Amino acid sequence: MIEILAALITSFAGMAVHYVVIRSGIIPIDPDSSIRKLKRHWQILLAVWILLLPLFLYCRAYLYANGCLAALDRSVWCVALAGSAFVAMLFFVYLTFYYVVDRSITTRLMMEIDRSPDKKLTFEEIVRVYDLDTKSRNEIQGIVDGGFMRREGDYYVNTAKGVLVARITAWYKKAFKLGPGG
Repeated sequence: MIEILAALITSFAGMAVHYVVIRSGIIPIDPDSSIRKLKRHWQILLAVWILLLPLFLYCRAYLYANGCLAALDRSVWCVALAGSAFVAMLFFVYLTFYYVVDRSITTRLMMEIDRSPDKKLTFEEIVRVYDLDTKSRNEIQGIVDGGFMRREGDYYVNTAKGVLVARITAWYKKAFKLGPGG
């Protein structure tokens, strides 16, 4: 229980530090470079979470030292490992949330409708506001920038990294019956 509380405190601190780093411009992020931007955020988030591990250990020690559920501490290493695993899970949950906010067409369309004067848009207005050709070009360029594909004349070809991701994703989609998606 103490590890979970310490992990929650550390995770909220991590989100706050991520926000401050991005808002302050300490580390520049180009919002138009999709894959590079995501990679940069991932690097920042990983660094923040690693740098905050001492905070996790301090919170854990503080909570134990002040008698908070000290009776549960019978196997210190096992419990510490469980707490560290919980921190890691929260890190990946936060990364998933970040990715959905940054890349989701669904949330972007809802924001566009909310920004419209009448808070509603026809299909044609949505297509004008959210150009699918531009979205497709940006996605393809992001895949190329990420090293998953390369351009050969008029064609795009998977790199070894792209083939690996495609095969893993295809297996996962088949295993969990997710359908074609996309």
